[in-house]
Amino acid sequence: MTTDLKQIDPARITRFLNLSTRQISPNVTSALQLARLKALSRQKTRSHILALSSEQGTIHSLFSSLSAQHWVAAGLLVAIFVIGSGYWQHIQQEEQIADTDVAILTDDLPIDAFVD
Repeated sequence: MTTDLKQIDPARITRFLNLSTRQISPNVTSALQLARLKALSRQKTRSHILALSSEQGTIHSLFSSLSAQHWVAAGLLVAIFVIGSGYWQHIQQEEQIADTDVAILTDDLPIDAFVD
């Protein structure tokens, strides 16, 4: 017999569960309470680990669990890398231009360099 749970009154389900739990022995309820507390303590200390297996989770679940602070930190690291890379290229280009200027002023460039 299958019952559609949407049609059952939630208060009725609550009363039924309360009556059912009164029939369980105190030893069983205390063991269940300890097991629940133990499970909750494990859940609070669990850290997210990047894993590809279904046992540990997927990359999608890892990325969806990251907080806004993690995304901001990652964005700042990327921005620092991009700005640093651009600055490094600018410095290299300036050094090349300076070397060319020194070569022109000291007449160390061959005449073929001016033909281009």
